Amino acid sequence: PGIVVRSFRMQVLDRWGSMVADIHSMEPGWDGQTHGRTAPPGTYIYRIVVDYEEEGILQHKEFTGDLTLLR
Repeated sequence: PGIVVRSFRMQVLDRWGSMVADIHSMEPGWDGQTHGRTAPPGTYIYRIVVDYEEEGILQHKEFTGDLTLLR
């Protein structure tokens, strides 16, 4: 019973559309790093894609939005 996550992907892009993070696990999430360095403050775009099973039915959801990284 409950929800079982089958796959998870979170992509974070800078304002020019370049990928700064591509995460395939819900934890720990994005740590504000890009290519091993601290990402500069600013606005970033995220896209989250999750496939999960709820009560035996496979579901697919996508979420997009923006976030502001502060330092």
